[in-house]
Amino acid sequence: MVKEKQRVTGRKRGILGLAVLALSAGATVLTSASPAQAADPQCHTRLYTYHGGGFCSGSGTSPHYVGGVQCTDGRWYYGPLRDMGDERGSYGYCPSGSYANRAMATSV
Repeated sequence: MVKEKQRVTGRKRGILGLAVLALSAGATVLTSASPAQAADPQCHTRLYTYHGGGFCSGSGTSPHYVGGVQCTDGRWYYGPLRDMGDERGSYGYCPSGSYANRAMATSV
């Protein structure tokens, strides 16, 4: 059980690192992109009581996106990596005793 939890936490940290890297790279790309390119992709978020995340549509510079939620325990929890345009969404779930505070979805 502990090893499984450590493995999931490590994967979440890896996804967070990818998201931060993508956001950094995305800011660089957007500054040199035309206005039409800057509009793609469009990400939409959803926040519920115990989970949150969203989906991204369009054709950005990345073929994937990830969604997640920040919970009242202060940590971020991430959903699965999805292909751009997959509207099933990517949602993270808060642990027992914690509630959703903020949702995010970004291309990676």
